[in-house]
Amino acid sequence: MNLTQQTILITGATSGIGLHLAGRLHQMGNQVIACGRNQQQLDQLAAEHAGISTYLGDITTNSSVRSWRIGQRLIIQR
Repeated sequence: MNLTQQTILITGATSGIGLHLAGRLHQMGNQVIACGRNQQQLDQLAAEHAGISTYLGDITTNSSVRSWRIGQRLIIQR
């Protein structure tokens, strides 16, 4: 599996394994889109890793999932 120069979406990116993966995969040269429920932690992640895109959302709620799907379409169109 090639894990460089990819666009990677990580949910739960504000703590634990998700946070670690977001930072590490970004360091490896990937475009990382980090999704989480805590805006302050997303802002901190983006400040520590310039170029990471962040998305505030909770994948356990229907409204967040709907807006997330819209965001995915926009990303794919890039």
